[in-house]
Amino acid sequence: MNNSKRAEGVISIYDVAKLLKENAKFYCRYDYYDLGRSNSPRYTCTYIREDGSEAVLISVRYSGGGGVNKRLFSLWPGLYKHHREYGDGSEIVVHEDNTISTIKVDSKGRIKALTGPLASPHSDEGSGS
Repeated sequence: MNNSKRAEGVISIYDVAKLLKENAKFYCRYDYYDLGRSNSPRYTCTYIREDGSEAVLISVRYSGGGGVNKRLFSLWPGLYKHHREYGDGSEIVVHEDNTISTIKVDSKGRIKALTGPLASPHSDEGSGS
């Protein structure tokens, strides 16, 4: 099950490092991809810029066919490590169905859902963009 079909473009880790250096505003969305060889969930990462454009993170390793491959993260430690280093500063919530939401908690303890199921139109918490 690949839920990353909404992404419009691609982005490399080098481009993400540039966004961070420029203090650009963006959100990270983690979409469930599949169960990997070790039967643990794997995810893609999509960067959503302030203007609403989306770009899926790609692997910078040569794929052999001249194309690019989506970068896949195992939940632990891959996704958590990536989010700490290259994320949007949000917290990660992992749901029972392996989907992921990102949230921000303000100084008063209020939670704002940014991406994922908690930010869906069915949620009372917000939209994420």
